[in-house]
Amino acid sequence: KDDFEGLPSTNHMVKNIDHIVGSMSSVQSHVLQKTIIAGLNKEKELIAQGYVPFVHGRRRGYDFPTQIQTFLDSLAANKQTNNDFILTHIKKRADDLEKEEVAREQLIKEGNPFDSKKNTEGIERRQRLLFVNHFILGNLGRSGSNSFQYMLDNVNSANVQIATKQIFEMYGIDSKPYAAKIEELEEEYNAVSSYGQMIQIGITPEKVKKCVYLTSSGGPKMPLKISETTNTDDIHTILNHLKTDPVDQTEFAIVNTFDQNGGLNPHGMKIFVLDPADYDPESLAKKRACEKKRKELFAQIERDYKMARA
Repeated sequence: KDDFEGLPSTNHMVKNIDHIVGSMSSVQSHVLQKTIIAGLNKEKELIAQGYVPFVHGRRRGYDFPTQIQTFLDSLAANKQTNNDFILTHIKKRADDLEKEEVAREQLIKEGNPFDSKKNTEGIERRQRLLFVNHFILGNLGRSGSNSFQYMLDNVNSANVQIATKQIFEMYGIDSKPYAAKIEELEEEYNAVSSYGQMIQIGITPEKVKKCVYLTSSGGPKMPLKISETTNTDDIHTILNHLKTDPVDQTEFAIVNTFDQNGGLNPHGMKIFVLDPADYDPESLAKKRACEKKRKELFAQIERDYKMARA
């Protein structure tokens, strides 16, 4: 569509249209087509606001726990929930921001040169990374690095089980009074749709330089060949090159630290959920029912939290 001409994801689709039509029959689904169009609209909006777009696919099971942590984090900080940002890793907020800054700068400089499954340092560095694509359908030729495929299959690369009890414990809140409602809501949220979700992330160019790098599985820092004689790992040079040559097999890592320039800090970032459930009437009705119950539960938790600290 002309509305999306020149967008990174549109350029990538045009270049790879034969692959998309030939091997991605799923995009014939009206629900997924509407999801892609909504994603393109959000990408266009983010770029117009001065952000660089990225996407991350996740299984639906992360939706409700992420909402819980984002809510509890705002409650503990005595701030309104930011509708333009969610926490993309479930982890305890770091108190030592200087240590977070050092870890981020080390990853931006070196990446993760260690074995991310067997080496202790490699495992720790890997756990600080969120793997993303620059294009909505990016990495068509490598499904293990394709955000859209993760959304389609409703899976994550690592099948991490999230205990909501532990999220409450991070903030010193007893989850027992809410356990039954939480368990019920988790089951209902997971049953909303057979599809997962895609996270759309916008980062300012200034912050991109400080928390994003080109990578591959495990998180090593990778260069991109931009000419016959030139390889570069400079993130802005890479992103500028992709404007005219939307290389399919490109994957990026966002360094998820809590310091100002990290991916777990809303400074210079916007994060939204792109959900196929919003474009299917039956799934949307289920989702709205969940949202109603979630708002009631969060209101109860907030009242109890403030009363206990009055």
